[in-house]
This record gives sequence, C-alpha cells and structure tokens, in this order.
Amino acid sequence: MTGRAPRGGRPEMAAPAWYTGPPAGPGIEPGYEKHPLVFYLGTHQPHWLWNQAADFPLVVSHRTLRRYTTLRRSTHGWALDSGGFSEVSQFGEWRTSPREYVAAVARYDAEIGSLHWAAPQDWMFTHPSDTCRNRGRLKLMIGDIDCGRPSGSIQ
Repeated sequence: MTGRAPRGGRPEMAAPAWYTGPPAGPGIEPGYEKHPLVFYLGTHQPHWLWNQAADFPLVVSHRTLRRYTTLRRSTHGWALDSGGFSEVSQFGEWRTSPREYVAAVARYDAEIGSLHWAAPQDWMFTHPSDTCRNRGRLKLMIGDIDCGRPSGSIQ
C-alpha cells in the first residue's frame, strides 16, 4: 500500500528527525545519532505555558514575558525567543543588554521551569558569524545554566 493514503486520509509517515554526528571519542562507533524533531508553536499568550490544555511545546517571546512580575510553573516544555526582530526593527538597536537578557533567561528557567532552550540575541540581516560571537558571549555570562543542544531553529 505504498504511496496511497489509508482510509484515515493521511499517508503513514516516519517521525521527523534530525541527526548529529559523527560522534567523536575513544570507543564510540562512527555514525550519526538520530533525535526526534520537535515543533514549537509561537504564541503571544504566556499563560498557555501553565495551561494543561496546551500540552504542546511553545515559543514565548522575552518581550512578552518581561512584563510579568509573577510567573507560574509551566506544565510542559517551551522555548524562549529573544524578541530581537521586534526590538531591533522598532528601535534600530538592542535596548536589552546581554546581561539583562541572561538574567531574564535565568529567572524564567528558575520560576517557570521546563525551558528547553533560549534563542540568542541575534540581529536581523546580520552575518551568521555575528550571531555566533554573541552566542559565545552569552554562554560565558550564563555560567551554570545548561544551554542544552542547539535548537536548529532559524530566526
């Protein structure tokens, strides 16, 4: 029954994945490691983070979360968007310093929890090396916060 849709209307598909590799180090077999691909829904509704009905991964902007004085624990995983596109397009520059952003990431991680990853403070229409340099600076400031695996996202 290859190539035909079952009665349910959707063809059977393999679960999407991304690959890393090849692993390096002694005793590690050459090859690529398969990871499940996770899709995140972007929202301007931070309260979805603590709504059990929204049981799917979300992306919430720092520009939205920073207005909250009290945050609740998330009921599921989520990712943080730096809000760079909005901030840089609105003001022509970053108004949030890297230190302020790192402090906010640490606060969200501690108070909301379940943070899968935080986007770097990137620039619109910039050379990728600029974003990589900024990511390096942010990682130095973060210190003990686990940055996890790269998200593979494109902003």
